[in-house]
Amino acid sequence: MKSIENTGYIKRTQKDYSLSFKLQIIQEVEQGLLTKSQAKTKYGIQGDSTVTKWLRKYGNFDWEHQTPITMAKTPEQKILELEAKVNLLEKQKARAEHLAERADKKVIIFDMLLDMAEKEYDIQIKKKLHTQVIDQYREKQEETIVSTCRLLGVNRPVYYRAKQSKLKKQDIAQQVIDLVRELRIKMPRLGTRKLYYLLKDSLKNIKVGRDKLFRILKANHLLIIPKKSYHITTN
Repeated sequence: MKSIENTGYIKRTQKDYSLSFKLQIIQEVEQGLLTKSQAKTKYGIQGDSTVTKWLRKYGNFDWEHQTPITMAKTPEQKILELEAKVNLLEKQKARAEHLAERADKKVIIFDMLLDMAEKEYDIQIKKKLHTQVIDQYREKQEETIVSTCRLLGVNRPVYYRAKQSKLKKQDIAQQVIDLVRELRIKMPRLGTRKLYYLLKDSLKNIKVGRDKLFRILKANHLLIIPKKSYHITTN
């Protein structure tokens, strides 16, 4: 017996049977893409005669005698179908407008939370992370820089300057790491203060001070953790 996951069966309720849904299934069956039983299984339609009823009501063939229907639909039937389609489109439009309004409100609330966090912790979150957000969004959505910057409200020159600044900082950090690792080959337990004293001239050339040296080593997990000294106090 095949499992539900293997057959792709999706259980549906009567609310899912919209007119567009019915017309889609009728089109696939009449084009020979699916049989009635296959359509029932694929779309999770309840009832053995449901698809047949839809074909008789909306289809273009006489499914009892398998011959094309020569009688055209009456104007009243066409009007009813058009009214049903219009009602469906109006519901879809209202739903889309509702979702768009909720999305706009979420964006406003999210901006407020970021502003509050920046004031509370004195961190410029938007300024520091907007280049990373733009790069990740472009990769996932395959968007251009122009459209992504316009969507996030960031000027392209600002983005390029931030990108260059980030690359420059990464290059400086890599130079510092190379200098530190070269010394630690000989003295693995050499602390940051002694490193700064020994590398003072080299660090001065790349404009790295003591505090910046601490930040770079901490970010790259290169700080020396002091060993805990245990004293036995019980005889």
